[in-house]
Amino acid sequence: MIDHIEIFVSDGAGSRAFYDQVLKPLGIEVKREVGARVKALGYGDDARGPFFWVTPIGTPCFLLAFFGCPFAVKLGHGFGPGLR
Repeated sequence: MIDHIEIFVSDGAGSRAFYDQVLKPLGIEVKREVGARVKALGYGDDARGPFFWVTPIGTPCFLLAFFGCPFAVKLGHGFGPGLR
């Protein structure tokens, strides 16, 4: 079972408007916003919380947005392109 999905987008504001409209009929809405400058958006429902993350390019990963760079680096997360 997949726990969560993260996608990277080039237009954060446009993507938010799109996903807000598309996911609302399914009962899915923004449950968490992470980051000061660039917002990663966690979409979810009341039962599961955020499980679909929309992250603007410029935020290397959810861990970086949520915990900050030192935590992500400590875990050995590579920020370059490629499989994770």
